[in-house]
Amino acid sequence: MTRSRASLVLVCNLFGVALALLVPREAVSQSGQWSSEFAPPPGGNGVGDPTFSQVIAFISFENDLIVGGDFSSCGAIAAANVARWDGAAWHSLGDGLDAAPTCFAVFRGDLIAAGYFTHSGTTEVSHVARWDGSAWQPLGAGVDDYVKALCVHEDRLYAGGKFSTAGTAPAPHLAKWDGGDWEPAGDFDSRVESLVSFGGNLYAGGLFDSVDGAVTHNVAMFGGAFWSPLGDGTDGRVRSMTVYGGQLVVGGWFASAGGNPAANVATWDGVGWSSLADGTDGEVFALVPYRQTLVVGGDFSTAGGTPAGHLGRWDGRTWTTFGGLSDGTDERVNVARQHDGWLYVGGPNPCPDISGLPDITEAPALPFGFVAPNPTDRVLTISLGDGPVRLNASVTLFDASGRRGTELWQGLPESGGLVVELPRDLPRGVYYVRVTAGSRECTTKVVLR
Repeated sequence: MTRSRASLVLVCNLFGVALALLVPREAVSQSGQWSSEFAPPPGGNGVGDPTFSQVIAFISFENDLIVGGDFSSCGAIAAANVARWDGAAWHSLGDGLDAAPTCFAVFRGDLIAAGYFTHSGTTEVSHVARWDGSAWQPLGAGVDDYVKALCVHEDRLYAGGKFSTAGTAPAPHLAKWDGGDWEPAGDFDSRVESLVSFGGNLYAGGLFDSVDGAVTHNVAMFGGAFWSPLGDGTDGRVRSMTVYGGQLVVGGWFASAGGNPAANVATWDGVGWSSLADGTDGEVFALVPYRQTLVVGGDFSTAGGTPAGHLGRWDGRTWTTFGGLSDGTDERVNVARQHDGWLYVGGPNPCPDISGLPDITEAPALPFGFVAPNPTDRVLTISLGDGPVRLNASVTLFDASGRRGTELWQGLPESGGLVVELPRDLPRGVYYVRVTAGSRECTTKVVLR
């Protein structure tokens, strides 16, 4: 298996959710070393039992990462299918949910979850629920079958899925919530699986042929008065949508868009469809802009004809892998999200390898050490590799937004490691520590608890 010399993030059982920073063996020792980012050690169960758990949805909420999927615990914390990561520890959200959430949204400041579930503890929530800070609450009578997509558009919460009623009214596959009541939002002939608000319009993708009687072929646009097709649409299911480079991007399981070849991912510029070179050789589940590129995840082995292992990125012209990591993940990628400067990906077990880097660097750093303990109470030990480093070294602190802060250490190291102390007036939270020695450089996320 080819390993990049750049720093990697391993999301282990996120597909089990245990996030760790990999320091390759070239950097530290012959065997390499891991620094645990989430609660369990490498190889442990980040989310639930590794034989069945999977992650389906992420969202950033009040500076934390919310994770949804099929799991019963996060490390030692009992968490029924939904959990919160605050940068240092896992937390449950009330009684959790009795089945997997597939999507999240933030509506008028509240966290909303939707999916396959019907209850939180003994409270009936019928596939869509609001977190009030201590418990999950229903949104009216909810909907009568599962939800696959949520989107806020013009101060309304839209939900798409397999359902046929919302509240007490017929709402075939798409409905909107105004804060008090559900209303139908279009007559779709089959499932809506993705939604995005862009340029004043609402876009829906899924596995449908018509909306309100108009032929739409799996993707449609609502401009405020009626639903309309996007050219000839796609010849297969649209699972995910995002906006990249000022254009709508759709991903799924299709061979053409607008009648032209487009292998599972395509862009719409308002007039016509375009492919992303040769696309992927399998289904696309996840699309997210990340560091001037478009990250594409799914159930594929190549992107643009290049080995990609379920995870690739598009820069507007060509496909690349992460730091040359052609192996990607060993299972499909269900979902991807940028949070707190890092790229998170989720899917089924077993443990995958994925690449992610903090936004404060313009290119992958060349790691030659790691930071421990992490999280820390203030004192850090930093590895500089095997033996003394005969070059001036420095250790610099950055805040979570990437602003340069205190220089923690500078000089000629006397051994292969350093001990530094974070400033005593530094508030608890997430920071980045950058270590340099000659041409080598390593940037690591650190949690001060």
